[in-house]
Amino acid sequence: MKAIWLNYKSNWITIPVITTVGLALGFYIGKFYSFPLANSPKELGDFGGFIGGVIGTIVAIGAILFSIQTNQKQNKQFERQSFENVFFQMMTLYAQRKNNLESQHFSNLKGVIVFDAILKDLQTKTNGYLKPEDENIYKTLVWKIYKNDYKNELGVLVIQFTLTLKYIDKSNNKPETKRDFVDIFYSQFSLSEVELLFRLTKIDTELEKLFEKYPFIQKRTKIVEAT
Repeated sequence: MKAIWLNYKSNWITIPVITTVGLALGFYIGKFYSFPLANSPKELGDFGGFIGGVIGTIVAIGAILFSIQTNQKQNKQFERQSFENVFFQMMTLYAQRKNNLESQHFSNLKGVIVFDAILKDLQTKTNGYLKPEDENIYKTLVWKIYKNDYKNELGVLVIQFTLTLKYIDKSNNKPETKRDFVDIFYSQFSLSEVELLFRLTKIDTELEKLFEKYPFIQKRTKIVEAT
């Protein structure tokens, strides 16, 4: 018994068997202790039937509990796999849209380099309103510039960006796991894209809240250090 106890991790079958038999015997002794020991084959057969019935019931209950636990694990695995499939599809769609990005204001540019041109234009027009007391003016100005100049180019990307963050945020994943998926999503962004999206979060309250919850911590640190 000592060897079994010391090696219980490698004897996961032995311990439940011994426990089940022990429970059956304990139940029998507790209920029929005052009765004399069986002498006839019939009485011994009844004893065996009783023990077998108790053990069978315990095993059946254990099997049901094990089945429930297994199903719960399988459901979680399926849910996680489904989430990852949709997430990576959303990432792919975002990347495709970004790589095919064109601008009516910068007709000679295509793809991620368009972010550089739009960011420079936005910085030129808004950098004078970055003080905390000018926040409302800044938000209004960014919205007007976006609506009048760049909504056709960036509108779908902003929607995809928002939907991806919402999809991660509404999932049943743990907070640290959500942050991991956000970091995976952000890892495909250039520094110019990060800074541009950071500014564009000011155009929508819901997007701004999501961005506050899942900020571009590392990449925006690099941008600040470089400026």
